[in-house]
Amino acid sequence: MAMVSQIGLKVQAVMSFHQCGGNVGDSCTIPLPRWVVEEMEKEPNLAYTDQWGRRNYEYVSLGCDDLPLLKGRTPVQCYADFMRSFRDRFAAMLGSTIVEIQVGMGPAGELRYPPYPELDGT
Repeated sequence: MAMVSQIGLKVQAVMSFHQCGGNVGDSCTIPLPRWVVEEMEKEPNLAYTDQWGRRNYEYVSLGCDDLPLLKGRTPVQCYADFMRSFRDRFAAMLGSTIVEIQVGMGPAGELRYPPYPELDGT
């Protein structure tokens, strides 16, 4: 960020609380943090599930937002702590170097249910 600021570029920060990769247009793969995946492996109901029982593990279901299922913390607490930490660390650059913050949530970054996992042709 310091180098970006020094040469006068601007930053659009993207805070994605979902996996990247496996969907239409994805050219990279950035998985969920391992500690989140471990909890989803222990309890598959944390993932989005459609009426046919297909699960989408790109994001912790919104139905779990207020449940302390991530090492005793809720997903909303984790998101808030991350954003607060970002704000505190880069406060001097907000509005000057960092000109936009985008937040992506839900499968494929969308608040959509049921999920549409293009990966398996559905």
